[in-house]
Amino acid sequence: MNNQYPDWRRLSTTDLLAHRASVFAALPRTPQGLRGSVVFKHTRCGKTSCHCARGGPGHPHHYLSSTVQGRTHLDHIPADWTDWVQAQIDLYRQWQRAVVTITEINRELFRRRIRDGTDVKQEDDRQ
Repeated sequence: MNNQYPDWRRLSTTDLLAHRASVFAALPRTPQGLRGSVVFKHTRCGKTSCHCARGGPGHPHHYLSSTVQGRTHLDHIPADWTDWVQAQIDLYRQWQRAVVTITEINRELFRRRIRDGTDVKQEDDRQ
């Protein structure tokens, strides 16, 4: 079992259901969020008279790095948007952690249904 999460086997079914409900309730109620990372790069502008063309450091830029269909994409982030983009990435990661937690709890509840012989069709509606 992943060491980042508690040993769900030690919790009662009631506690598992309550924890699952609290994780779900704590999710941000917003459709926003971005998957990826903010990366910082120096790029050359291409102007022959610029300092970057003479071997100096390139111009600093922030990018949103994300993978789409197996390919990495870099999208330029305007300087005054960097904090907002990072906040959107943090929202996505919060959702991602919650999904992992909820599915780990659901896995333990599934194991208990198998062990106890509970019919899967009798879905536990308790939140």
